[in-house]
Amino acid sequence: MKDTILDQHDFSNGSTKQIYNTAFKWALIGALIQFIMTLANYYMNGQTMVPKDKTISIVVFVIGIIVIIAVIYNSIKEFRNIYSDGYITFKRGFFVAFLCALFLAILSSILTYLLYQFVVDFDTMIAEQLDASIIELKKRKMSVEEMEMALKMSKKFMTMPLMIGWVLIGGLILNTIIGLISAAILKKEPLHE
Repeated sequence: MKDTILDQHDFSNGSTKQIYNTAFKWALIGALIQFIMTLANYYMNGQTMVPKDKTISIVVFVIGIIVIIAVIYNSIKEFRNIYSDGYITFKRGFFVAFLCALFLAILSSILTYLLYQFVVDFDTMIAEQLDASIIELKKRKMSVEEMEMALKMSKKFMTMPLMIGWVLIGGLILNTIIGLISAAILKKEPLHE
């Protein structure tokens, strides 16, 4: 009963539009921050996507996760506090979070495509990654045949459409999990007598 009453309240007075606007605003902020971090990582690694210093890449990855958490958390919190009178059910919070996660994954995919079209030479990046893979495979003392088979499989997955698809699907899955947790933390229902 509480869910129904609160859900009806959340959709009154144009708040459906506010859900979409809030989710999109925070997703855009997150996608731009991640894009800037990717560019910074690219230039700090000497204009290559293959990290020379794994520490920098790990730090950038961790910061990227923190950005995703902050973006999704703030989208729910802003909607709850500004457009929903300080209250939100788990269901409504997850809806806001899922939209933010979806928009963030789509925007990140678009920005990744633009990165590979205009900043990073995709073919050079693939060649660098394959070279790095060869070095790793040699460290594992793999035979030439095993290395060739591993590289052949790697090349199949190193196409721009597949890489963009992985950004979209992987991002959506990770962002949705973060959204579930954030919605559970931020839910706040009014006291009913």
